[in-house]
Amino acid sequence: MSSKKTVGADALMSLIKNYMRTEGGAMRAVTIGVVGYPNVGKSSIINSMKRKKAVGVSSTPGYTTNIQEVEIESKIKILDSPGIVLQQINKDDPEIVLKNITRIENIEDY
Repeated sequence: MSSKKTVGADALMSLIKNYMRTEGGAMRAVTIGVVGYPNVGKSSIINSMKRKKAVGVSSTPGYTTNIQEVEIESKIKILDSPGIVLQQINKDDPEIVLKNITRIENIEDY
């Protein structure tokens, strides 16, 4: 399923611009980091806000390998980050596939 319609990007931009306002009404520059688990749509949110493909997306975990900076507007930059996992998991534990932390081809078959 593919869609060109963006849902929520305008509301998010409005919140960001409201945050950018100083007490005097001037707009300060902001850089926002997008962090989270692997494959939850971090890169897709950035592409929606940019209204075009600015960063690559994939259903495969580990596609984003480095932090990428995307300029949304002149004073708004967003950092796309690789997925993070906070706990140590045994690399042979099937749970890492279920949590979409690793590529399935990286799991050794027994």
